[in-house]
Amino acid sequence: MASHYTFSASDAKKAIQDHGIYAIQNPAFGDCVAELERANYATKSPEGIKHLALNSLLREDIKTVLKEILGELNWGLIKIYSAILPSDYMFRLHNAKPNKGLHTILVLLWSPNSEVTFYTETQNRPTKSEPDVTGRWGLLATKLGKDKGAKIKMMQGGLVLVDSRVGFTISSGISVWVGCTTETELQHWGLLDVPHSDELKRVGLWLKENGIHLNVACMTEADQEMA
Repeated sequence: MASHYTFSASDAKKAIQDHGIYAIQNPAFGDCVAELERANYATKSPEGIKHLALNSLLREDIKTVLKEILGELNWGLIKIYSAILPSDYMFRLHNAKPNKGLHTILVLLWSPNSEVTFYTETQNRPTKSEPDVTGRWGLLATKLGKDKGAKIKMMQGGLVLVDSRVGFTISSGISVWVGCTTETELQHWGLLDVPHSDELKRVGLWLKENGIHLNVACMTEADQEMA
């Protein structure tokens, strides 16, 4: 069930643009992750995708923030991460690059008893990643040095909207990721690895009616047929 709790979209937008991150603690988001846990984290099933959508991109507050910053909404990433990530590394999805600004926002749903440190200056600063650790975890991994981070505790669970270039270290808890990006950036991404089914296509069409492109093969083919 989607949360009835709402936040200020204008405050969130300003926080992301100024600092790369907006975070709130609220049990509704912890409940969402708990429900996914009961379903064995089937986040890439049609029902799991619908559940994630209702608790992230289809929420009016989150949708408003993403649309105002990114423009068109392209859902191209679903991941789950936890404190299994080595604590002596900073991880992030994208590196900072000269003349390339914010292009992807991650909607992170956090379980209860979560604690994470975000390094909020890193969205504007390239770092060198270590290939072995990066390859193992599928995230850019940089050995922690003198970076100063902001530690966030979400004892009841919570929500974080973050620029994908911001680095982080997870101390405890589980985070379910929904990644939304620009149309231009999406051209460099692969399709979501989701099993095809008629039900998936119905969910994809439902999302499209609500202004969200799900980057899976059946929806890409449907768009090509309509072009």
